[in-house]
Amino acid sequence: MKKALLTMLALACFASFSMGTVNLTISNTTAVLTNLTISGNNTQRLLWGVIVDGLGDGFQGLVGNGTYVGNATATPGPQTITTAQSLRITDGVSTTVTDDVLYLATTVFATAGTGDGSTGLAKPTSLIGLALGGNVTLSDAFAIVWFDITDLQLGQTSVTASPNGNVTRLEAGLRYGALTTSGFSTPTLNLPASDPATVNYATNFLGADTTRNATFTLKTVIPEPSSALLLIGAGSLLVARRRRES
Repeated sequence: MKKALLTMLALACFASFSMGTVNLTISNTTAVLTNLTISGNNTQRLLWGVIVDGLGDGFQGLVGNGTYVGNATATPGPQTITTAQSLRITDGVSTTVTDDVLYLATTVFATAGTGDGSTGLAKPTSLIGLALGGNVTLSDAFAIVWFDITDLQLGQTSVTASPNGNVTRLEAGLRYGALTTSGFSTPTLNLPASDPATVNYATNFLGADTTRNATFTLKTVIPEPSSALLLIGAGSLLVARRRRES
């Protein structure tokens, strides 16, 4: 009896974490999302992905000029990988884990294709294999995000399950833009309602697209004065010791 109960619990846990994947088509051959820029250049092949609002409480880091945490000495930031990454926010002193989850696309913005007046313009295409699980479930809202990292910085146009050798993490101070579901209805920017599924969001972007710039930056924690003094003191002692040894 006990063994049977444990088996049932194990199967239930497995089911809760094995929820499959979904695919998001952002642009197709007839409707293309363009003009997602850092500061107006709409031909840059930028790193992009989506942030999923796991608990439906809004995108906690998309306030002001952004409070999501980037990589720095005091705060390790998201890596350049395709697997799910829970994002943290900061008030400048401490950090908090959110239910917002970042998924980077496997390829940077494309410039090929001529449909919908997009000749030569950079555009996100599709995000394939977004893994459901944890806080991320069917029908969750998502935001399209793009970062001030180009294919030249990456040294290639693809992102994999391992950090990119040239840009391993998203650094504090990095600029990024975000496009949320506001104003869209055909369909809204929500994950598919069934699994497995591919949803075409491109119909939202038929015709000329508004230029959207990067208005957010990734943040880090600012050490308290006492902590900063300790760091300075430790550095001074290290320099003094090296001088004595030399």
